[in-house]
Amino acid sequence: MAELKEQAEKGNQEAIRELEERRAIARERSRKSAEKRKQRAENDPEYAKYLEEKNAEYNRRHTARRKEQLDALKARAEAGDQEAQSQLAERKQYQVRATVKSYRKMRDDALSGDPIAKVRYEKTLAMRREAYHAKKSEQTA
Repeated sequence: MAELKEQAEKGNQEAIRELEERRAIARERSRKSAEKRKQRAENDPEYAKYLEEKNAEYNRRHTARRKEQLDALKARAEAGDQEAQSQLAERKQYQVRATVKSYRKMRDDALSGDPIAKVRYEKTLAMRREAYHAKKSEQTA
């Protein structure tokens, strides 16, 4: 597989086609496996609990690893590494765009009549109002 990837990167059309075929087969196999896991979890509560714990542990490890990488990047940026500073700025821009996109989608869904989105939107607006009033009372005090 590694050799096939290497040849595909060089532009070998036959290798590219073969690689895509293998990836399609792997995606289908993965989809079927996930479907079987889902079916089994619906029928077996113990297995469902096992999957939930397994996923929670994976998410915990993954989050910890990402946090370590971010902390290392921040340390490099504070030390004066220009590349690290630009990477941090890119991450910040990405996060801002993602937040705005998510907020707009929630608002649009709420305005179009989705009841769950309406509840989320009202809760978000209430939190914003509270934060605004807390900040105003802090400034006047």
